[in-house]
Amino acid sequence: MGGVTDPPASPPRTAPPRARRRRGRRLLAIAGIALVAAVAVKVVWVLALRPDPARLLAGGERADLDARRAYLVSRLTGDPRVSQTMAAPDDGPFRGEWLIGSLSMTAAASTNMAFEHPALLPRAREDVARLLDRALAPDARAFDAQRWREDPLDSLDGPHGHAGYLGHLALMLGANRLLGGEHRFDAQHDRVAAALARRVSTASAAHLETYPGETYAMDNTVVQAALALHQRAGRGEHQAATARWLAHTRRHLLDPRTGLVSFALDGAGRPTQGARGSGAGWNSFYLPFVDEAFAAEQFAALKAHLVLDLPFGGAGVREFPAGVAGSGDVDSGPVVLGISTSGTGFAVAGARHARDARLLGRLLTTAEIVGCTVHWRGQRRYLLAPLVGDAIMLAMKTARPWDRRFLDAK
Repeated sequence: MGGVTDPPASPPRTAPPRARRRRGRRLLAIAGIALVAAVAVKVVWVLALRPDPARLLAGGERADLDARRAYLVSRLTGDPRVSQTMAAPDDGPFRGEWLIGSLSMTAAASTNMAFEHPALLPRAREDVARLLDRALAPDARAFDAQRWREDPLDSLDGPHGHAGYLGHLALMLGANRLLGGEHRFDAQHDRVAAALARRVSTASAAHLETYPGETYAMDNTVVQAALALHQRAGRGEHQAATARWLAHTRRHLLDPRTGLVSFALDGAGRPTQGARGSGAGWNSFYLPFVDEAFAAEQFAALKAHLVLDLPFGGAGVREFPAGVAGSGDVDSGPVVLGISTSGTGFAVAGARHARDARLLGRLLTTAEIVGCTVHWRGQRRYLLAPLVGDAIMLAMKTARPWDRRFLDAK
């Protein structure tokens, strides 16, 4: 049966092959130009905002450092809910650890700046007192009390370590004392230091537990730094406790691959984890307070085994030595291609103590690329870092020895 049929559908219209190729090339060119522009902007950003390592070593870059200090102190001593929220990204178990770490690092940074520039002494005394009041608040030590099922300050006569909280608190108390700060903290300082020294002297391996069944070498370095500062201030004698800790560390805790202090140990003082970049970088800040020669040895080993030059003019610190498998955790921060975020940041302190301008500059380049500084109303921070990251970097950038000058001048 005949009828009218629809004409065949026309094929879809397409651009001629040459036109498609020209359009593809234009899109690639636009994408390339955008990429080059983004890289150029980032390069200019890094060059403009990364501290100059030579000036930093010479006591310069004060405007940058002070703007970062202002940000940290305002956030940490304001509304407690704000400092808790900004110290860590969630309500998990690490919020308390990150808060006490932020308080301790900020107090150390302000103290560093006063020793570098004595005109800043009155402000540093005020900063440290405000930060100590925050650190002594019940909510700032709740993380430790919950794990131990006892308050760390109410149980100073007891045997338990509480190294994670008490080490940082004692270091802050030592900063207050060496600054010639408020005397209302003196009795607490003596009680905490005496408890830590007694526990180190009686512990089976001269190392204190951070939590029940968990002992970390890096927390014990903070404890020893705090004892050294208490002694430096003329408040006690802790040579025996420190010598016992140092002897055990040298004899039993040096990683055979690298010579670096191992990360964690068991109740008998035997390593359960080898050396890690986060621990080695951390020690480059705290060990100089305790034993400068040992600190220099450890930083030399860090440079030899963990530091990598990166192709963009930066440098990074491996979290694990070459040939050792491992992944990132709360201590290392994100590990990207083996590079530890926190280990790289902490190593800035070692580069400062070693007066290594080349390495210092490369580490600061990496920090700026990753962190992205922003400036607002006289304050500076890293856009892509939690509050504890800003506190760590400020303390590391300003790392230096503390002495008795402000006590002896009274």
